[in-house]
Amino acid sequence: MRDEAVVRTQFTTCELSCNWKAKTNCGAVEVLGRIFRRKPQIEQIDVTRALAKRFGEMDEVIGHASVPLSLGGSADVAWFRNGSEQVVCTTTDLATNGSQLRNTQGNYELVIITENKDEFAANLISQLAPYTFEAVLGTGQTMDIGEATPEESTLSALYFEALEPLKIHGHQIGLLLCFGITESELSHYLSGDESNLIQSLEEKGIFPLTSWERPSLF
Repeated sequence: MRDEAVVRTQFTTCELSCNWKAKTNCGAVEVLGRIFRRKPQIEQIDVTRALAKRFGEMDEVIGHASVPLSLGGSADVAWFRNGSEQVVCTTTDLATNGSQLRNTQGNYELVIITENKDEFAANLISQLAPYTFEAVLGTGQTMDIGEATPEESTLSALYFEALEPLKIHGHQIGLLLCFGITESELSHYLSGDESNLIQSLEEKGIFPLTSWERPSLF
């Protein structure tokens, strides 16, 4: 009987020891998992949902590029309405592409705001998207687009300004506004009066809306 008791006691001690080691190892794995765990991968649908939360109801139709961005084509675009007369158009697969050169916000989508659903504006940012694989675009920069505007357009350049970024699954996705300006406004801006130009355009109710045939401020 005594031998059986000794054997049982030894077995129980061994059993507890094994269980303790197992729990300790599990705890270590859990801690290491928290340290090295990667953030969930962001997909285009995640970006689109976040954009809808920011800018309002999305149109049912997404503008899919005939040649995907990943194959050397243009970006997909979507339109959003927040109840006002303005329509926000954004790219939706640029930040998740993996080839973009990051700006101060990291990877980002392009945004343009128009009075109505504007196919020309949508096409503009869709085709501009691949350029962000070659150059960094950010707040304060401008780009000449004279030949890429509608025939009757008074605008000839884009001014870029960062908007508040999106937060998706612990990642930050930037938003870069593309705002159309006239040739004389561009000259005024490049002369060194940057802040006054945008402030004046905003006070006149022009910024951030791109209107192709609007009169120039100067």
